[in-house]
Amino acid sequence: MALIIRARSGTTTTTTKLRMGIVLTTKTFMNSDFSITGPAIALAINRSKERFNVDIEPYLSLFSTEETSECRATNTVVLGRVVQALQSSVDVILGPSCTEDFVLASKLATVYKVPLLTGAAVLLESSESWVYVSRTGFNVGTEASFFTLILKQFGWRHVAVIYEANNVGKTATGQSKLTIDL
Repeated sequence: MALIIRARSGTTTTTTKLRMGIVLTTKTFMNSDFSITGPAIALAINRSKERFNVDIEPYLSLFSTEETSECRATNTVVLGRVVQALQSSVDVILGPSCTEDFVLASKLATVYKVPLLTGAAVLLESSESWVYVSRTGFNVGTEASFFTLILKQFGWRHVAVIYEANNVGKTATGQSKLTIDL
């Protein structure tokens, strides 16, 4: 999952404040569970402050599922958590990660015009339907689409991503470079 924050040229020393709703599962064994992703989210929040002078205040809206390893929360539970985050005046929502939940949350985010970001959820290639939704992907094709959208949104002309290539069950040695130009 990537949260990219870059100040525009001619930046000042003014701190930008951002309130982020985190709508994720807790106490499950899913890769997107807050107990697993929480440390990475905390690191991203700290680095955004240090490097970009963006102060992110997290608003946790976590939920449990009936099962310990699958997306089994009822839609009303997830929608309730998204509504709680929206009522708390968040500027952006991270999650939920399960596809069915994410589709419902995407509709709400579009109505309320609040950006929604996920690193999981399979689907949502129809960016025309949900203009406030960004989905990072697990393969180079969907990652390239994500970065192309980011480039267009912020008016950037070039981005290079250096990453460690790996496949499910196999890890390649060395690094790969993905370069995208508009």
